[in-house]
Amino acid sequence: MRPPETRHSLIVRLKDPRNDRAWTEFVFAYKPFLTRLVRKQGTPDRHVADVNRVNPNAR
Repeated sequence: MRPPETRHSLIVRLKDPRNDRAWTEFVFAYKPFLTRLVRKQGTPDRHVADVNRVNPNAR
């Protein structure tokens, strides 16, 4: 299982927590990978959604 390739330009754009387009792109790319990873590790289904929750405005 390989993580998706992430462009450096996307990482730079993610520095701005208000950049909804960048965060949407990041979640679209990584959510399937993270879901498979945590399920493979035995994470209960009720916690899988929590693992995939992204809140860039959290401090």
